[in-house]
Amino acid sequence: MVRAAVAALSEAELDLERTRLYAPSRGVVIDLNIDEGTYATAGKALMTFVSAEEVWVEAYMTENNLGRISIGDPVEIVLDIHPGCVLTGLVASFGGAASTGKETKPGELPKPPSASGWMRDPQRFPLRIRLPDHAAGDLDDDVLFQVNGQADVIVYTSDNLVLNAIGALWIRVMAWLSYAY
Repeated sequence: MVRAAVAALSEAELDLERTRLYAPSRGVVIDLNIDEGTYATAGKALMTFVSAEEVWVEAYMTENNLGRISIGDPVEIVLDIHPGCVLTGLVASFGGAASTGKETKPGELPKPPSASGWMRDPQRFPLRIRLPDHAAGDLDDDVLFQVNGQADVIVYTSDNLVLNAIGALWIRVMAWLSYAY
């Protein structure tokens, strides 16, 4: 009876330990879809975890914009959530393919946003930009980065002083215009 009680206690302690979930890194839980009595089902998401450890921006560039971009090129970014603020980053990787479908599911090719107009839409490919000098909480707000937030991006692909000066001026104008729209 004592062994059975110790075994039952051990099993209860193990069951209690399995009720706790630990985050894989520093971040936040959003879209929590559970309530008391909810059962977890394999393959069905109950929440979304957004990591604050590694922050990046995914910019969709047209093919003619990608021709001179290299990994490690410096980038300046303006996020709509922080009007007037210009962040710096580096090109981390290219997406070598893009979906032409309507919706992207996990594990599928990324689907670039579509534009409308009378001309043929150019194909867009994802460009991942790391923000090494910016971690969540560096600015005064509680939330620095929004998943799927809007951003303006400029990549400096050469040491051309004139073009880089024009680009730097443009991104700063966009930073101030983001206050208006």
